[in-house]
Amino acid sequence: MGLLTIVFLVFAFAQPLIPVSDNVHTETGKSISVFIDNSFSMEGESEAGVMLEVAKNRALDIAQAYAATDRFQLLTQDFEGRHQRLVGKNEFTDMVQNIDVSPQSRSLQEIVNRQNDLLKSDGSGNAKERYIISDFQKSRYDLSGLESDTMSSISLVYINRNSPTNIYIDSVWFSSPVRKTGDSEMLNVRIAN
Repeated sequence: MGLLTIVFLVFAFAQPLIPVSDNVHTETGKSISVFIDNSFSMEGESEAGVMLEVAKNRALDIAQAYAATDRFQLLTQDFEGRHQRLVGKNEFTDMVQNIDVSPQSRSLQEIVNRQNDLLKSDGSGNAKERYIISDFQKSRYDLSGLESDTMSSISLVYINRNSPTNIYIDSVWFSSPVRKTGDSEMLNVRIAN
């Protein structure tokens, strides 16, 4: 019984491939990975509306430009497991429409690496393309350190914000490390722009 369990675990992790018969030819198109930045900064306004909604519409426009045989991967700041596979155009559209704002924030290199991992594991000889749709904040997206990949093209889609400033609370602390009931306290707040 224990040996049988181990054998099934090995098969589960090995992800065995059951080949299709040789006389069946399946036609596949391109493999496209689309990253939509859904961080808090995308809640800002652009000339066309809320930036996240504009980014979602751009992703849908990208999908419409491809053939029905092409496969899509959707990535967001969350790196969700359900997004780690290639899907058809209809499922991709449904996934895009269900994107919400996230507290996560990934670097550009992390995003590109995740796209590359999926596209390389695809195993097909399909043409591979990547899109990154974002407001490209300088604090997170350093384009100079981006490693190039000759196996696929990458397109950066910039969403322009109306007000370029982004104010946030950097840190909060008390002046005194000791708390006493009934005493007044001084609270310090550091705000960054």
